[in-house]
Amino acid sequence: MVEDPTDPRIAGFRDARDGELRRREGLFLAEGRLLVRRLLETRRFPVQSLLLTPPALDDLRDLLARADSTPAYVASAETIRAI
Repeated sequence: MVEDPTDPRIAGFRDARDGELRRREGLFLAEGRLLVRRLLETRRFPVQSLLLTPPALDDLRDLLARADSTPAYVASAETIRAI
């Protein structure tokens, strides 16, 4: 559970607004349960980590069990907005 928007474990999510950094690192950000579900189902791209609200965690739990060792961080919607 992440309660502090400055938590170092989620630094990549804070930096995700930097488009140049994403291009340089070859990263993209997937938002929304449907898109994240599809990303996890197809396994077309490697997933570095996930930042989820508790309801999204419940909805995606079946896929997360198969997501190997992908770190999944859970935070309230308010904390995610602050990030």
